[in-house]
Amino acid sequence: MKNRREVTYEVPSTSTITRANHLIAAEILEDEFIKLFGEEYNLVRRMNGSYDAVDLLKRDVIACDGQAIRSTTRLQENGKKSTPFEITSMVSYGTGITIGQMIHDKKNQEKKAILKLSDKVDVKNAIFTWDAINTYIPLIENIISKGADVCVRLKRNQKTLYEKIARQSERYDRYVKIMLRLSEQDEKAQTEENRLTKEEIEICEFFKTHPPLTAEKSNLVGGKLYERHITVFDTEAFFDDTEKVKWKHIKTAAVIKTKCTNMHKHDYEADKRKLCCSYQFHTLRSGKVSQSGK
Repeated sequence: MKNRREVTYEVPSTSTITRANHLIAAEILEDEFIKLFGEEYNLVRRMNGSYDAVDLLKRDVIACDGQAIRSTTRLQENGKKSTPFEITSMVSYGTGITIGQMIHDKKNQEKKAILKLSDKVDVKNAIFTWDAINTYIPLIENIISKGADVCVRLKRNQKTLYEKIARQSERYDRYVKIMLRLSEQDEKAQTEENRLTKEEIEICEFFKTHPPLTAEKSNLVGGKLYERHITVFDTEAFFDDTEKVKWKHIKTAAVIKTKCTNMHKHDYEADKRKLCCSYQFHTLRSGKVSQSGK
């Protein structure tokens, strides 16, 4: 013992920490990590008032996303590289805290990871968002059952819902063009060709009764001008009875049109995204959003 070096209280090296971590079961370490940061997350939310906030702008947003870990690919016997492992994270936008992470071996297991992570943390009053690949009814219902809301993107993986919202957006675009056309001509000067068709009259009557919410936003980032036009529809107004039962938690639908102009090259790219949300449409008008579509 006399020949041994004295124990110091310096920060251990990376290799020492790695050896110590290998002695701990991965499942236990994962659970303790989520428990620790979940408690920290809700402590911060209670302090900043977002835990019980009603105002939409004060509520926290939790982004769920998966990323490939490239270093986990291996060269197989057939000469091809194996599929890398994925790590799915739940990150709080308002607090900057990574609430939880889970590693899995396939991209399509993201939704399962989100389910497991959300089961271990109190996510009351938060708003969840994720990629379109994870948008499916059981996951939405699970999140809402915890007192949270969702505002998630749609793609062709939810074909019927996607096309329903796309048609509503096209109808509204047509309505805007009709109203613009009518504003440019005098009522007495209307000719037979300019008179509204029966379908156009129905479209006008619908949107005069159920007007959507609209907003525009633009910002300049790195020499690119982003112009966004947002339209929010009340699904209660255009879902039929069967759809209201099938998608009972989807209360609003949003369409975001983005035009990105490169100020140096003077060209642009256009994009249109469709989202579905669980908060009530009428509460969006007041600026205060009821939870879980209630």
